[in-house]
Amino acid sequence: MQNTAENIKPKATPKIYVACLASYNQGMLHGDWIDLTDCKEFNDLQQKVDQIIKASKAFGAEEVAIHDYDNFLDLGEYPDFQKLFEVYQAINNSEIDNAILYAHIERNFGVDYFLENPDQILQIEDSYVGDWQDFKEYAEHYAYEVDEFQSIPEHMQHWFDWESYSQDLSYNHDCVDILDDNGYVEGVAIFYHY
Repeated sequence: MQNTAENIKPKATPKIYVACLASYNQGMLHGDWIDLTDCKEFNDLQQKVDQIIKASKAFGAEEVAIHDYDNFLDLGEYPDFQKLFEVYQAINNSEIDNAILYAHIERNFGVDYFLENPDQILQIEDSYVGDWQDFKEYAEHYAYEVDEFQSIPEHMQHWFDWESYSQDLSYNHDCVDILDDNGYVEGVAIFYHY
């Protein structure tokens, strides 16, 4: 199954399934899930990968592939493990929920770009304007707090076209649906486009 942001559970543990390629090519399945939260530094991840190779009974075991991702961006079968760890750290250190980050990265940067530029997380965090019930709620907040809606004379405020204002404002923002445990939309995370 393709691991997209739609099937990533919020606040779930990111894991990768690392398989021994020699075993795979010799008709055996040998590999293990690596919980990325157990890896405090890159060497921890590398040691876990080395243990998988060492435990293989296949002749010539020396290469691995990632055959599955669980609650993590799908970075392909043969990513650079150092870069994978940098992406994990960037996402793990963020205050933004993982599922929301993954959806925003997939939609606006692309996984390959983000793999090469994990420092983009800083731009993503700067552009994050919060979680809202819907975009209209955010637009109303924005109108009052930023665009000074209250400066419009009170007798004219009821003529204000909220729908058009929200639509115009949405062109400069990216919305990511926030899903509950059952996959229903319970809100929207909003990012400003720079």
